[in-house]
Order: sequence, then structure tokens, then C-alpha cells
Amino acid sequence: MNDLYTEFNLLPLHHLHTQQLLVLVFKFLFYNQSVPSVFRSYFVHNHDIHNYATRTISDLHIFVLNSSFGKRRIKYKCIVLWNSLLDHLKVSSTLKLFKKSIKNHLNSLCISDLIIDKLELKSDFEIVLNGHDIYRYNKSVTQQI
Repeated sequence: MNDLYTEFNLLPLHHLHTQQLLVLVFKFLFYNQSVPSVFRSYFVHNHDIHNYATRTISDLHIFVLNSSFGKRRIKYKCIVLWNSLLDHLKVSSTLKLFKKSIKNHLNSLCISDLIIDKLELKSDFEIVLNGHDIYRYNKSVTQQI
């Protein structure tokens, strides 16, 4: 199945969902009038909550959740996805460029999954994706370095 996605340059359903959530956040941040009115005050930056100089000051604020149900909310998923997104992907100049860069990024994740599925891992090795991220695979452990 992964071969079909790669061959036709399509994203699997879960990556399409991720892409749409990230597009919602991008529109909120840079094209606020283009999102439905219910979403116009949906997200808050950390710098709007406090003025402390932290590494996450420019991230979206994650509110405390009292249940695991809250982690399934679109708001929570959007915030976690956006905050985990690489910085160079967040600064696209247009919505069209953002969608393209997100699709390429998610496609690279699909390709890396395909490579792992097809290779029999007998020892450590490294793989470079998009010239930005280096991943080290060790049979059962994957870590970004």
C-alpha cells in the first residue's frame, strides 16, 4: 500500500489529517480572517500567557487537560502538532508554499517508514531525510539526532 502512496505522490489518510490540522493553525496565525469565526480565538501563544524568557515562548500554549478525552480534541492535536513542527516549516511565506512543504515533509516520513519496512535491520545505520533531519535506526529504537 505504501508503494501506491509513493508512486502517486499521495499522503496516507492519517497524514492528510495531520496536514489539514497544520493548515488550520497556519491560517489562524497568518490568515486569521480566512478561518471560520469559531476558530478565530482558538489558539493562544505562550507569550500571551506569561512574559518569562523560555524556549517555548513562541509556541502555542497547551492548556492543562483533566482527562485523556481532551487529548483527542482538535484544539489539543493542532497545538501539539504545531509546536513539534520544525521551525523552517512554520515560516512559509504563503499558504500554498506551506501546504507544499508540509506535504513534502509528511511524504518524507512515509518514505522513511517504507524504507524501514523493507530493510532487515541487522545493525545501526543512519539515513538523511530532506537534508535536514538525521535519524538513527537500531532494530527497535528510532531516535532523531
